[in-house]
Amino acid sequence: MNHFKLFEGKQEINTPEVDEFLLKIEVQFLKHFPNGYFQASVAKSFGTSISIYCGMIAEKKDCPSNIRQNDPMWHFIKIWDDSTGDFTDKVLRMEALSSRLSINPEPGTNFAMGHVNTKFRKSKGDLAKALKTLTTFFGRLAKLVIENKENIYNGNQLDPKYMKIK
Repeated sequence: MNHFKLFEGKQEINTPEVDEFLLKIEVQFLKHFPNGYFQASVAKSFGTSISIYCGMIAEKKDCPSNIRQNDPMWHFIKIWDDSTGDFTDKVLRMEALSSRLSINPEPGTNFAMGHVNTKFRKSKGDLAKALKTLTTFFGRLAKLVIENKENIYNGNQLDPKYMKIK
């Protein structure tokens, strides 16, 4: 059954350019969310991609029910290189697979929570464009969180250090 070999693990791919890109993205994110969570990885599994996970809560134990994805500002962003596989291509695809800010529900509804769309648009370009797009996005995201600070879902149960956003 050799056709199942495709599913066995991920092959890690890193170049100095990609490592520098990931470091710059992390710096930009932590500039706005100094107590936030950031993780990025590069893998070759059905194509080469960069996965970026970020949220406003750094410690998993501080997330509701100890589940990282319960972070009120959980984001999952993916960058694909469909051609060269080494991110030197000028036509990388980037989109947010999970992009939201959880807020308290509207009064009179039966919803557990509401969401504010964080407006991340799909884009294409090279790593420099991806860095510029993410830098702008993290700034807009910080502004959105500050605007909704009093209405963040379970915000009163969060450690105050996570609300220190710049």
